[in-house]
Amino acid sequence: MTTIKPKHETIAVPASARGQMLLGFPISTRLANVLRLQKVKRLGELHGLTFDEISHYRNCGSATVEELRRLVGSVHAGRKPGLAGAGGLPAYTFFPVPKYARQFHPADLPMSARLASVLERNGVVRLADLRKHTPFDFKRLANCGPATCDELARLMIRVAAGEFQPVVRSFSITRLGPALRPLDDALAALPEDWRNILLLHLAGDSSEPGTLTELASRFRLTRSRIGQIVESSIEEIKKSAALKMRGYLDGMAAYCLAQVCPLSPALLSRWLAKSRASVRHRSGFYVRLLGKLNPAIPVWLHGQDSHQISERHGEISCATATVLRANGGVLPFKKAWKLVSTNMGRRRPSRREFLDALKHARTLTVDFPTPSAGAVRLQWRSGSPRTKKS
Repeated sequence: MTTIKPKHETIAVPASARGQMLLGFPISTRLANVLRLQKVKRLGELHGLTFDEISHYRNCGSATVEELRRLVGSVHAGRKPGLAGAGGLPAYTFFPVPKYARQFHPADLPMSARLASVLERNGVVRLADLRKHTPFDFKRLANCGPATCDELARLMIRVAAGEFQPVVRSFSITRLGPALRPLDDALAALPEDWRNILLLHLAGDSSEPGTLTELASRFRLTRSRIGQIVESSIEEIKKSAALKMRGYLDGMAAYCLAQVCPLSPALLSRWLAKSRASVRHRSGFYVRLLGKLNPAIPVWLHGQDSHQISERHGEISCATATVLRANGGVLPFKKAWKLVSTNMGRRRPSRREFLDALKHARTLTVDFPTPSAGAVRLQWRSGSPRTKKS
């Protein structure tokens, strides 16, 4: 015998559940749309209404009313919000974005080109913009099918779980070991062939990096394919580790520039010794990779390289030579930069410009009495060496 349920039964929602979001429960798309059109977002907004009133809502038939009745019953039984909706969408009316991630750019996260395009077309410049959207907003968009919605949902769950939270927020030599750990983890997550190619190309296991041509011959691939693998591997590491290290890498760049001292394998090795940290690969590998993750870090792998010189570099080099002639022919980097800045007035170089000019100078020689203290000197004789390894 079928039990007839009264139409005018009043909906009673427990006080403890009235703040819960309705879309946090496993409800059908039809019921979700009915509630959305009525701007009903929380369970508490149903409290005191009758099922008869609900049945008069647009597109709300008897099956939808019965579904809502079962939902209210499950709430009385103690059910909590979980994952809901097609594609495993997050159980929230609006996407939850933790404070640490609100300024992240979507392109910084590991996502498909399709999802990135969907977010861009809908004005999501930073993750904080997702707080204005519901999962069902995306279900109605063109080119955003269940798989794309599922990808967004799972990505935001990872963000909410703190997966991309910075491991070390500011630069400190003593925290270098923990700061580099995400790089090792991201590298280990790459396909084995990709990992081996990247290690060889960035000299992870030897003193000299392998060229694309050498690696192409070794792995029996084309040179262009090796280049694609290297670029894709670095991109994967960026999306996996760069966000966790952003504050630390920005601090490292700021520290090197403040000291007017480039990051070299010798300097990184010295920092690792101070921090008593053990790493899996050679210092040169990390220096090359850090430079690719954060171009603001002034990276010097093998001292000077006079093959690429610009007009601006030449101007700064000439000003530096003038300063050196007036000061005994040799100066520490930092003091030389200060004097050059004073002499050049409005055309004074930034610290980064100054280091770049020294790196590419043809008439100046640099050496490093210690890894953290470089000195620049005039190249008195045409036969004197132009390159000194750090």
